[in-house]
Amino acid sequence: RDQQDMAAVEQASKIDEEVQELIKDITRLGRNNGAGQYVVEYGPLFDDEKVEQYYEALMGTLKAAKKRGIVDFKGQILLKGAHDKTEITLLDSSGAPPPPAPAAPAAAAEEAPAKKPVAAPKPSAVAAAAPKKSGFKTAAEAMEPPTGHTPEQDAKFEQINEKSADEQCQFFLKSFIFGLKEDWKEVPKLLEEFLKHAKDTNDGKSPPELINHISASDFLQKKGKTRTAAERKAELNDVDINNDGFISFLEYLLLHFKVMILQEFYKHYEIDCVEDLTNDGIGIANVGYKLVDELLTMPAGMNPQIEAAIDEFMEKKKERENKIKELQEKADKGGVKGMAAKQELAIIMSGDDTEMNRVELTLQAAKRKAAKNRGSVILADMAAKEAAEKAKAKEEARARMAAKKAMFEGK
Repeated sequence: RDQQDMAAVEQASKIDEEVQELIKDITRLGRNNGAGQYVVEYGPLFDDEKVEQYYEALMGTLKAAKKRGIVDFKGQILLKGAHDKTEITLLDSSGAPPPPAPAAPAAAAEEAPAKKPVAAPKPSAVAAAAPKKSGFKTAAEAMEPPTGHTPEQDAKFEQINEKSADEQCQFFLKSFIFGLKEDWKEVPKLLEEFLKHAKDTNDGKSPPELINHISASDFLQKKGKTRTAAERKAELNDVDINNDGFISFLEYLLLHFKVMILQEFYKHYEIDCVEDLTNDGIGIANVGYKLVDELLTMPAGMNPQIEAAIDEFMEKKKERENKIKELQEKADKGGVKGMAAKQELAIIMSGDDTEMNRVELTLQAAKRKAAKNRGSVILADMAAKEAAEKAKAKEEARARMAAKKAMFEGK
């Protein structure tokens, strides 16, 4: 098995273990609702000392258990403070993964040796390696920056690029939430402006949520990114990663935040920047593969509350947009209901930054706890892991030799 398969097995095993433990914790902390089910509020569960120490990401375990039909709760994401009173119901304790099968007898094991068990990774190794989407294979490769586009890299990018503009926005925020600093607030606003521009300039040939290169050039000009015709052409071609002649919101973000992404790229690999970034990156091309590589490199040790805050923010943003659309349609019909809808629309459009402020508070509290791993950190972690695996394999080989020797002498 290669490293990715092993990582998948480790992760699935870890989730199974945590779901089993979650059932015990809800039973321990919860109350019987009279229907044979245990119910616990999110706040007490989150604050429990045993829970806090055991789970790497409680929300992730809850989502996995809900997907399996083991627990249920309102909404998709629960946040500490905002959802302390939300009840989590244990629906089916029998939904826990079955215990491991008993070990095979020694004789049978000799005839058909079992595959080497995969050791559960240490928490520190998980924090450093799990969010790394570009999939480094060895410690040496971890220090090697890409030199151009690769089919694997482009395929991963296309999986994200095929999603809706909202999901692209969500992924970009998670990847660069620390690099963006205060500019993260600009990204959702850019999304609204980009989609409006795409709708207003659609010539009937462009797919929804995409703009052609001419329209993209116009959008760049409107955003104050003035370039010569030659510079616009070169830079747009550079971020048109799939070469389809259209620019998605994700591709536009790569261009709009090019300087920040390149700074993160060089900091990540701990090498000197070879481009001149003093003029807001204008005129810089042939760096698309660097931008994509850094986009696909998620912050290691990402605080689950940050991800949850971003997810909820995007969910609330979508709900707000749908509400505005509904009210606008009613207002356009006129009449008493139309006037009422118009007034409600005016209140919504006046601006409510509650959700954005909540994300900001969560980010400020967690920024010191996570950041993208630099190359030397990845190298050290992976080198230590490789050394531990070699030592373990050597020890297992000695044990097998000792067992065979004992069997031989016993005869």
